[in-house]
Amino acid sequence: MNKIAKASIAGAAGVVLLMGGAGSLAYWNNSQNLGSNGTTITAGTLSASPASAGTWTTSFNNGTSTPGIPTAIVPGDKLTFTQTFTVTASGSDLIFSVGVTNPTLDSANKLAAKLVPAGAAVVQKSDGTTAAANGNGNYTVAAGVSKIVVTQTFTWGFGSAPASNTTGDNDAQGVSYTLPSTGVVTLTQTGS
Repeated sequence: MNKIAKASIAGAAGVVLLMGGAGSLAYWNNSQNLGSNGTTITAGTLSASPASAGTWTTSFNNGTSTPGIPTAIVPGDKLTFTQTFTVTASGSDLIFSVGVTNPTLDSANKLAAKLVPAGAAVVQKSDGTTAAANGNGNYTVAAGVSKIVVTQTFTWGFGSAPASNTTGDNDAQGVSYTLPSTGVVTLTQTGS
């Protein structure tokens, strides 16, 4: 083989070596597995479940409450339903809000049209004291949160009928209405 042919072959082989066969330069390298293999992680929890069936009380003009609902309600009555929920929450960085959504009442019903629904929630620790919310009004698991006491009220204002009511309270006399059981307490994870 002449010198030109040998040089051509050697040059082609050099180009192939420089290209690494796959278009990249070949160089020494090494890799090792990270030491985190086999580490188990577990997701936290956030849920609420009823701890009681709930109870009704009635008060007149925000006076003393008496157990139950009277046979017939009158203007000035406030019906209050109270239910306790157990909170299952875990997670070192878990922060959550608690909200209560009021049920929608049938405005076509003359009695329901007089009622004003309102919901509220009190978050408590395992010792029964009220848990303190942070500056954003949210709660942390670290605060020992264990339960939520929710109240849902239906108030028939005494002498303060809604502005849309032009007949006073007389048109609700003798009317019946079945309160809906669609009020909702919601726990939602928040960022702060």
